[in-house]
Amino acid sequence: MSKDREKKRRPILKIVLLILTTISLISSAFAIYEILSLQSIENLIRYIVVGVLVLIDLIIILKTKSICKKRPKNKHSKRLGYIIFMVIYTLICAFVGIVIFYLYGKLSNMNKSQILYSSSVVVMANTEAEKIKNDDIDENEKEETSKKVKRY
Repeated sequence: MSKDREKKRRPILKIVLLILTTISLISSAFAIYEILSLQSIENLIRYIVVGVLVLIDLIIILKTKSICKKRPKNKHSKRLGYIIFMVIYTLICAFVGIVIFYLYGKLSNMNKSQILYSSSVVVMANTEAEKIKNDDIDENEKEETSKKVKRY
């Protein structure tokens, strides 16, 4: 009877590990894509971070493969620790990817090639530029300023 339970647990454990591995690889791929989409960060830093994430992904794949092939020897604490590690890694990668996706989307609207707003000088209709009195401005600057104000 205990063998039947163990046979049932083993496929469930394999299924859970494969699902978690797939989800962690997808979230890691999303984080890698978002990190590579950042153009403002130096290339070397981006490649180092991507290399670390790919290395962790390879370790996850190999560890999952070895756990699925081995027969259980009542070492559930190691598997539980591995599952917790995968969940934390998945959450971190998903968080990094989502934050970069959100911020990069917001910041990509702020570029210098497109003008999203304009600023202009607002002057009351009954006020003329010649009425501005300031003793620190000499006559040439007054004339230039009044010409500029009249143009707008």
